[in-house]
Amino acid sequence: MSPRVEQSGLGAAPYHANGAELSVDLAWLEAEAPETAGPEEMLAVLEGAVTLTCDGEHHALSAGQGALIAAGARRALAPQGRALLYRVRAAG
Repeated sequence: MSPRVEQSGLGAAPYHANGAELSVDLAWLEAEAPETAGPEEMLAVLEGAVTLTCDGEHHALSAGQGALIAAGARRALAPQGRALLYRVRAAG
């Protein structure tokens, strides 16, 4: 099986792919994302910084840092300026 290669066009449009088991996003976050509950998620900050609020606890994350968020946990993201995030979520 050969890999599928796609151009992200990061400056123009975010990258998003859905599969049977995972959802993958690579996108700029420029405004606060409202609190939601969701599936298990791996979040990595590639550029910039964000504050992750998870079940009421605040976590400052900067480039090179990330978090594994448990399924059902309430989460919100607030960028400190502009932040490039890589997110992988269980599909559901």
